[in-house]
Amino acid sequence: MRSQIQEEFDPNLKSNFSNILNKSIKLYEVNTDQYDEEIVRHKKTELELDLVRNFKDVSLIQEKKISDIELEKFKDALDKARSIDDFAKMAHYCKEKKADILERFENQLNVATMVDDVAKSRGLFAEKITQIMKDFFATRLNSLLKSI
Repeated sequence: MRSQIQEEFDPNLKSNFSNILNKSIKLYEVNTDQYDEEIVRHKKTELELDLVRNFKDVSLIQEKKISDIELEKFKDALDKARSIDDFAKMAHYCKEKKADILERFENQLNVATMVDDVAKSRGLFAEKITQIMKDFFATRLNSLLKSI
């Protein structure tokens, strides 16, 4: 699963994790019905924790993949914004694209990852988007000033 996620984005990752976890626990319960209940309960907890830990590691790879994809989409939007002559319209367009990208990023984290703190991840992603936007407008402003 880890190598698959490194290759491509999986929009069903979270549900796949849930299915694997449930099947693993059920299989464990079926195969341990003859053992001491206390030991079975303890080992079941260990199994769950280990699976969740591994899933969260894979989920971080997925989060990075989502971030990379959405940053590329934002950069593409900024390339399109270069053709807008009116600076105010360009700023409005960029602001709308930023909001769209941030919303899509957050939705994808909620649906396709097991990120513990989506708000924190969204905030860090928003900082990246903001920096790209600042650089874009600084460049545009410098070009405008040079042309005066």
